[in-house]
Amino acid sequence: MAERRPLSLDLAALPCLVAWSDTEDGLARHLYRRDHDPTLQVALDLGWAEPGPQSTVGGGTFRLRVPVDLKACPHEKTPLFLYIRPGSIASVSGPSLAPDETPDHEDTQSGVLQVVRAKFGPQFMRLRFALDALPEMVVPSGVPIIPTKRRPHGEQISLLARLARARSFSVFLKDDGSLSPLLRRLADATSNPARTVQFRAGALSGMASLYPGRGAKILNSDGLSAMLRAAAPPLSLPPPYETVEAPPPPAPLDQEMKNKASASSHPRKRQRGNDGASHTNDSTCCSHEDCGHVSAAQFEQFRQEVKEALRQLHQQDDHAPVAGHVARFVTEHVESKIRGVRSEVMAEVQDSKTEVMAEVRKRTDDLQLQISDAVREMEVMDERVDAHVEDAILEAKVELEEKAETFQSDMEQLVTEQLDRLQESVLDEVAESVMERLSGATVTVEQAIVRLD
Repeated sequence: MAERRPLSLDLAALPCLVAWSDTEDGLARHLYRRDHDPTLQVALDLGWAEPGPQSTVGGGTFRLRVPVDLKACPHEKTPLFLYIRPGSIASVSGPSLAPDETPDHEDTQSGVLQVVRAKFGPQFMRLRFALDALPEMVVPSGVPIIPTKRRPHGEQISLLARLARARSFSVFLKDDGSLSPLLRRLADATSNPARTVQFRAGALSGMASLYPGRGAKILNSDGLSAMLRAAAPPLSLPPPYETVEAPPPPAPLDQEMKNKASASSHPRKRQRGNDGASHTNDSTCCSHEDCGHVSAAQFEQFRQEVKEALRQLHQQDDHAPVAGHVARFVTEHVESKIRGVRSEVMAEVQDSKTEVMAEVRKRTDDLQLQISDAVREMEVMDERVDAHVEDAILEAKVELEEKAETFQSDMEQLVTEQLDRLQESVLDEVAESVMERLSGATVTVEQAIVRLD
């Protein structure tokens, strides 16, 4: 009996689809790429080395890689890794779920098989992982894990971080006929309770070479939570257009300015009584410079009248000394009053100007906020349109692939039938020819026998 050789596997970049039930909300999650670009696929790396006859230490590598676009590295794809230590694997079952097998009720309910068939077609297989410890997520060191776009890179990062909190999940692979025996031996080797293999402890294999020039790090629970928030921030979508009421009409700007100017006037200013007539906005609205000129002109006229009265009083000889002192006092008093009133008017003008400028700045800021909100809404709409277009293209590709497979199968069947018919007709003709020759040979032999007799 031939001795069984130790199992040795080194499989890299196997496109896969990972399905699991979220530990937080219980929803079914799927991590995969809908397109078929080989540089963007969610991939599984498998490495396994059983101990030989002279060794008791084996080794293994199980890791998922998800390439994404990060803002810190806009010109290259940055792979994020999820490592599964061989020592943390409680069991690996599979490969299973061949096309002729009956799917589980859980798979039927979650709809995962429809997603897998759309990705890999009818030929696929599954590996079920059950872990004793959580997998470890490895990212580049010193690089913020912030995606360039929410879809699909932000969603991929968010799903990978959620998968890092799961202890059981299924990995679906395309079945090409050659992987199934190897993966079955791998599942038996990892799940055998009687195994005596001692796995290598310490750092993750090859971790230092994952990101040349940057280094790598393992994210803890806090790091995963922070990455979830950065990868998929909550979107505040605008309300539906039908539910939004019309805004109230804005107040006239000049009316608001006049109200604020009247409210901020000096408390010592005496209000003028109106004459009962109704004044329009145009008749009462004047510039602050005009108000200052009118007040100064009135006081100048009053000063001239006082000077004229004092001059007449000074012409009387009896009151000449008193009139001189009174004239000087009144003149100085009137001039000081004029200066005080002018200062008050200018202060009011400056206050009103400050309030008007503040209101203008406030209106400008409000307009800028509205423009920013409109730009964000347009970005959200662009992302939605891109997603719908991508989904439509992928559905068309899947439909074309299915039609191509159906056409190929029909053509193969037709060619097979034609070949079978041709083969039967050729065999019939050959048989008839042989029989004819045999009959002729028999007659010739009989004639020869007769001649010999």
